[in-house]
Amino acid sequence: KLFGFEGGDVHVLLGCDRFTAIMAALHRQNQPFPAVHGPQGPMSKRLSEFEILSFDCYGTLIDWETGLWAALQPLLKRGPGHSVLRAEALQAFAVHESRVEQEQPGLAYPDVLAQVHADLAAEFGLPSTPELDRDFGRSVPRWPAFDDSAGALRFLQRHYRLVILSNVD
Repeated sequence: KLFGFEGGDVHVLLGCDRFTAIMAALHRQNQPFPAVHGPQGPMSKRLSEFEILSFDCYGTLIDWETGLWAALQPLLKRGPGHSVLRAEALQAFAVHESRVEQEQPGLAYPDVLAQVHADLAAEFGLPSTPELDRDFGRSVPRWPAFDDSAGALRFLQRHYRLVILSNVD
């Protein structure tokens, strides 16, 4: 489902994971756009009637899970004989990230990541250093885009004004 809200002349559409690729594929296949649902049920506007699409960057355009996993490799290689599964690492990351953001809401995201890295090292019994923690905190620019992100954005910009939002510094 796509979610949005409307009031007067304001109509806002909120995207979901992989939103750009999904919308571009629907449009290319000449499929009818799905109805947009608001807090009180279906909205009066259909997706094809929107002029602006707004969506989050990470998880929609950027493959943050692959980026995090790659950025964790220097730490994970420090553990002789200890293997951490990707799903296990990502789940632990989510727990620590949420806690750090709740405890220190004004912390810049690179600093959140550095703290989470130190916490993951402690949880998995792996030796880290302040330099490794900082490097992990600076890894966001190296996180890869999904293969179809650029093409989907090029396609969608012909039909909509695009607004990309993120809570990453």
